[in-house]
Amino acid sequence: CGETMTTQKNDSTNHLPAVLQVKRLRETGVLPVRLTQGSIGYDLSVIEDRLIPAHGRAAVPLGISIRVPDGTYGRIAPRSELAMRGIDVGAGVIDPDFAGEIAVIFYNHSFEDYTFKAGERIAQLILEQALVVPVVLEEAPGECCLIVEPKPRKRGAMGFGSTGR
Repeated sequence: CGETMTTQKNDSTNHLPAVLQVKRLRETGVLPVRLTQGSIGYDLSVIEDRLIPAHGRAAVPLGISIRVPDGTYGRIAPRSELAMRGIDVGAGVIDPDFAGEIAVIFYNHSFEDYTFKAGERIAQLILEQALVVPVVLEEAPGECCLIVEPKPRKRGAMGFGSTGR
């Protein structure tokens, strides 16, 4: 794989299978894993013990970066076992152009502190297909004006509101 992750093309001219590219950013980073052949989600694991206070929230780093296949994005979803304990996952979208460390936002809705243990599976990554199309404004019936797309810029490792309000 090498040190840099490159975007893969998965079209009719390239017969490489789509893959989830993962880079360890910390020695303790754990690769996402599907525990059964029928699993849709890839389990994500915490790299160190981490306390989520009662009625509190925290961003928990995973020590890895992920490059999702072309035409997809990654959605971070809760694990049902944790949801039963009042632990929920906040907004979690991994855009195809995000290259930074993955962190999961957790909310503890319970009355007790909760501590994740290093190596514990804490959330799941689900790959979902995405369709991105230009936005068109209809000025008058039958008359359309193409809306300008965002200026090309590299997102890189910026996350958690980095594209502005």
